[in-house]
Amino acid sequence: MALPALAGLFFMGDRVLLLLYRNPVFLQAFPALRIVTWLLIFQVFTSVLGQVLVASHRERVTLRIVVVDTLCNLAVGWPLIHFFGVRGAAFALLLTRIADCCQHYVPVSRLLAGIPLARIAWRPILAAACMAGYLAVASGRTGILTGIYAALIYGMVLLFLTVWACGRYRQFRDRYRPLLSE
Repeated sequence: MALPALAGLFFMGDRVLLLLYRNPVFLQAFPALRIVTWLLIFQVFTSVLGQVLVASHRERVTLRIVVVDTLCNLAVGWPLIHFFGVRGAAFALLLTRIADCCQHYVPVSRLLAGIPLARIAWRPILAAACMAGYLAVASGRTGILTGIYAALIYGMVLLFLTVWACGRYRQFRDRYRPLLSE
């Protein structure tokens, strides 16, 4: 769900800010929100991979990650915030989370003999790209229907790609029927 949320906030974040705060002053935060929304992708991986590190008794690795994140945040954040303000703070947070995700991925991939990210993530990425394409084209439209249509596009494309990856509808049904019967 991180990818559709990313696409929705990136293209419709200004409307979300208006809906939540009901004050046009908060629209000034929209450029920073566009930067911060990219954190969603890295946060998904970091939370899952962090659980793997803790479960495999790699607390020292986790401690090293925290120390490196803190140093990275200080080294990158201080100048960016000084020169660019809120946008610099958002970008510093993004850079720190990218470093954090890489630090989680490397030890876990060694532990699990490599994680095939491309094989796992290609369908949601393509579905989110279709959703983002729709939102980019429909960016001038207002209203809740734009968000609903975008979510439907994501769901339909993801369903189509999943059925296609299984081979045919019958194979898809046989594969996922036990999940629906539980």
